[in-house]
Amino acid sequence: MNIKYLKSLQDYPSHWPNATDGIFDHIEPLSIGEIEGLELTFNNGLPFPLALRELLYLAGKSCYTLDYGYQGSIQKMQQDVRKFMQKWDRELTRPFLVIDVYNILDQFLFVFLDEGEDPVVYQAEYDPDDLPEGQWYEAMQPSLSTFINKVVARVKAGGSAF
Repeated sequence: MNIKYLKSLQDYPSHWPNATDGIFDHIEPLSIGEIEGLELTFNNGLPFPLALRELLYLAGKSCYTLDYGYQGSIQKMQQDVRKFMQKWDRELTRPFLVIDVYNILDQFLFVFLDEGEDPVVYQAEYDPDDLPEGQWYEAMQPSLSTFINKVVARVKAGGSAF
């Protein structure tokens, strides 16, 4: 796959590229077949936005810029978030894919799958304290590539991914 949006992640595939103590946090890809399986399940077989496909192709199994949950699987993360959404009576009527969970599944990041090649990243909270009444998610970054590229730049500068 030719990488258009996430070249920084492709070019910087490890959180600690110079580590000598055995601690390496490398990205690990999903295969094209695994990506197509996710597309079939979560987007009615339609291709995901290009930036999302790149993310999954480069780092769909493991990504130092994202937390795929305590189960460590993007597939399991989708199931867990949807289960919690039901529990909290939350609904998204458009196709979406969760890209990160944190605070023990209290919050998650996702993209809608119908927002073009490089979709907006949204942050959702099942029980938000600081959002207007009735609102439980909001735009966090203007695009997936902006989000990932900012985290990679922070890590390259010696900062934390989170």
